Amino acid sequence: MRKLVGNRLPEFTKKEKHMLKGSLDFIGVNYYMSIFARHESNRSKMYYIDNFDALAATTGKLIFLELHFNYMI
Repeated sequence: MRKLVGNRLPEFTKKEKHMLKGSLDFIGVNYYMSIFARHESNRSKMYYIDNFDALAATTGKLIFLELHFNYMI
């Protein structure tokens, strides 16, 4: 995980780790689509099969059309 995610992986203090330990039964994440695309020229060390969000961005070129009833195509 640390090798793939690098500095995007959060770090916790000892106190935070102690507070979190045993506090969760389940964590679920839903991910449906990306809405931005960008060119990445330096991708020689990226492994997309395990790290789909490696190029995640909130700026760039929109890759969908948003209609008046908030449905994306």
